Amino acid sequence: MGELLSYEGYDHDELIDGVAYNMSPSANPKHQSVAMNISLILGNYLKGKKCQAMCDIDVVMDDDNHFRPDIVVICDDQYIKENYIDGPPTIIIEILSRSTMQIDLGRKKDKYAEFGVEYYLVVNPFDKSVTVFRNGAEGYEGIAHEYLESGVITLDGFEGLELKLEDIFYRVK
Repeated sequence: MGELLSYEGYDHDELIDGVAYNMSPSANPKHQSVAMNISLILGNYLKGKKCQAMCDIDVVMDDDNHFRPDIVVICDDQYIKENYIDGPPTIIIEILSRSTMQIDLGRKKDKYAEFGVEYYLVVNPFDKSVTVFRNGAEGYEGIAHEYLESGVITLDGFEGLELKLEDIFYRVK
């Protein structure tokens, strides 16, 4: 794939098609609560299974595309390097912030599809919704399901996993 490159300011930047994007500074409490809730659900579900969840880790798709998603699920150990993930996770979860929403729903979504990320979940803590994109023959286009405030998200290939919106948004005001 690629190699994790060091460049000034990398702590909060992502590289998309060779262009550095300044991402948000530290996440706010609403964002952190959602991330923790999802991490707990995934961690409990994945215990003893092949896949594993990780938070806030660099994902290198190639030399020009480095990302730091909020949460990833890795099902192929060969991608796990000492300091980063070198290849596409099976699941990427981004929790929207107002400052990065356009990038998360635009260029990053397109790149994740291009690099073969099977599921891309976009969590909106402002309206308490989750949009699930599944990669298909035409990328993510037309293969999206949106859940608003209630409901249960299930994913093919992850039998028994139930991401309940009431659990995702637990204690999120």
